[in-house]
Amino acid sequence: MAMLVLRTDEGAAEAGTAGRSGATLVLAPHAAPFVQLRPRQRDLATEATQFFVETANLYVPGPGVVNGFARVTVRPVQGRMTSLELEIPAGLTVGEVSGGPVGAWRFDPQSRRLQVAIEPAQAAVFQFEVETQLGAGELPFAVALEPLRVRGATGEAGLLALAFGGEAQPEGVRATELSAVNPQDFEASLLPRSREGQPLATLQQVWRYGPTGGRVELKIAPVAPEVRVAGKQVLSLDDDRMLLAVELRAAITRVGLFKLSFALPAG
Repeated sequence: MAMLVLRTDEGAAEAGTAGRSGATLVLAPHAAPFVQLRPRQRDLATEATQFFVETANLYVPGPGVVNGFARVTVRPVQGRMTSLELEIPAGLTVGEVSGGPVGAWRFDPQSRRLQVAIEPAQAAVFQFEVETQLGAGELPFAVALEPLRVRGATGEAGLLALAFGGEAQPEGVRATELSAVNPQDFEASLLPRSREGQPLATLQQVWRYGPTGGRVELKIAPVAPEVRVAGKQVLSLDDDRMLLAVELRAAITRVGLFKLSFALPAG
């Protein structure tokens, strides 16, 4: 007869191997005894939730408003995700939460918290998008922008980007705790588009932030009108007069110009 010892938690603690489970077995006198072990099936519902987050934040400032678009990517590593709580930067309001396994959501403007139900519960990587908006005055105006943050994440990082249409431009941009990256590294699919699929804004600057977040301060100014003129002038001299023939080709490269005027030579 043989005896096989598989240490229990109490016995393991005495042997200096705490945290392991086991049992003591007495084997019958067979020529070739064997022990078959079957591990307990993993129960995700009972595991403590751990997850990592990466967020792409896009802000599009314009006259009177700053539109925000964020794509949140969640990577669970333990347990199942049934809900998320996000911190929304001051001044922003949430307009829509869409895409991915998103159920009911609620935004509390007092605490700046966005509660999002994940339906069905997720144990694999998933994404969803959040649209925000910040009301502003007439151009020019100053603004400070921060990324959305997810509470309870084991690790968090992401990108913060600025894009502009034809009516506004940035001035005096100052980034804090942000590292500049190539705009091509940003997800261009977040840009707002027309019905024909054309981007309504152009990416200008992109930064990467880490666990401590980051902040960018800037002034939003109106785009000054710009016109480019190519001219051809022919001066003809006669006995009693001079004739000036002018051919002009004007190209309006920036909107806002409604009238062209020309100063004529004296006489």
